[in-house]
Amino acid sequence: MKVTLISVDDELYCIGIRVLSACLRRAGHHVECLFLPSQGQKVKACGKFRSMYSPGLLEKVWHHCKDSHLVGISLMTNYFLRAANISEYLRGKKIKAPVIWGGVHPTVEPETCLEYADMVCIGEGEDAIVELADNMERGISFSHTRNVWSKTGTEVVRNALRPLVQNLDKIPFPDYSGEDHFLAFE
Repeated sequence: MKVTLISVDDELYCIGIRVLSACLRRAGHHVECLFLPSQGQKVKACGKFRSMYSPGLLEKVWHHCKDSHLVGISLMTNYFLRAANISEYLRGKKIKAPVIWGGVHPTVEPETCLEYADMVCIGEGEDAIVELADNMERGISFSHTRNVWSKTGTEVVRNALRPLVQNLDKIPFPDYSGEDHFLAFE
């Protein structure tokens, strides 16, 4: 199963998606990581405090996501508008893969994030994203995946949280392999 993980952070160390990539790869999934630092990008103002990625850059993002089975975006609050811009663009292009948001902001404001994302991961995502991807690949319902919230119509499905990982040695080192890692600029 192909999973595309997107970082909208300005830094490239992006430990969050790199650890998720390592977890997914260890479980046998094909992962692409797409890094979108703002340096070098043409960003246009659109409304008060809103910046939008250029159509050319969004098209590059879509190109990486169009044949994915799952798209994940990791974000903190200061990158909310970037993630919303990407999700809206992908939705407008009728991408088939569900988009899941994870990170600090979705954990704190999950219902707001569900206005743009199909799913949000609350808290730790290492086990949740692997379970989600495994179930999707097997054609098993993923609607009960712990730590994952989704929206059905106007109803928010709030799945329970899984216990925090106690043995940190079970989490793989972040994926700095460079394999299927892409840096996107305009």
